[in-house]
Amino acid sequence: MVLVILDREEDFLYGITTYFQDKLGKSFDIYAFHTKEALLEFAREKRKKIDIYLGSSCLDDVEKREMQVGQIVRFSQGQEGILMEGDEIYKYQPAERIMKEFLKICRFCTGISGTGFLDNTKMIGVYSPLGRCGKTSMALVMGQLLAQNYKVIYVNLEEWPGFERIIGVYDGMDISDLIYYIKQERENLEMYINGMVLEVNGLKILPPVKMAPDIQELGGEVNKLLQEIAKSDTYDVILVDFGRQIKSMFPVLQDLELLYMPVLKDRISQTKLDEFFRFLRSSDYAEMEKKIKQCKLRFTEQMECETVEEMYYGSFGAYVAELLKEEGNWNIGTELRT
Repeated sequence: MVLVILDREEDFLYGITTYFQDKLGKSFDIYAFHTKEALLEFAREKRKKIDIYLGSSCLDDVEKREMQVGQIVRFSQGQEGILMEGDEIYKYQPAERIMKEFLKICRFCTGISGTGFLDNTKMIGVYSPLGRCGKTSMALVMGQLLAQNYKVIYVNLEEWPGFERIIGVYDGMDISDLIYYIKQERENLEMYINGMVLEVNGLKILPPVKMAPDIQELGGEVNKLLQEIAKSDTYDVILVDFGRQIKSMFPVLQDLELLYMPVLKDRISQTKLDEFFRFLRSSDYAEMEKKIKQCKLRFTEQMECETVEEMYYGSFGAYVAELLKEEGNWNIGTELRT
């Protein structure tokens, strides 16, 4: 698949091309041009069919035929917020928003194939029926520890993830967009996933939902999403941070290597845990109990006053590293954590 980008502004062209290559380099061969003349010369010499033209200059009918253009997407310099006619994207906006609009109107599938989880992709989860137990802090520290030596993607399925503090204000695609595409039975979800993934301290993060209703009713769609991530063969580990809606968790349990469950020692918490396991044993997933590792976190006060990075290098990080080494035989590294 060939994507060409044309724009006369050198800084803009370099920035947007670099961003697209980083996000969609596995799905497209991407070429950048300052002038239409250079693009036409490229098309004549290489004799390549151009699947998508993304640029600020119009193409006439002769040029379209000569380049065998499949889809034309134009950069518009009109005012943001004005409805554009046809396949147009407002140019002067953040790259992640350009990417989001591009993926919405892209009509091409790049032929990703395969089904189910690959043998070299492991999936682990973090879940607890309890609140205020350090679940997400544990998941994020765990993800950064694994990212030392593995390609890891973190998928947060919470209703209220509170991730602005971690990834900043983000206006691009998130998991709710992917779920929409799954329901629409769109192909090549890998391209959409690659187009939205972010990186924080070496850990790849799939941006979580911004609105709780987008994820509260999910079930089988979550399993489909995780299968698509695994099919890409991009990641060694998929780390799933489950929310309180267990409907989305049960279809995934059978594919998990291990489910880490932070717990608390007080009587009410223990009663809640007893209720959860009684429910699990009465369900169709009773055999999955053996995959659950209860973790009695001892550093709740530390978690409340420190950032994720501080926990990563502190006693909490050392505790999570030991859990990983003990249960999963992971290669975590030997640097001192105090």
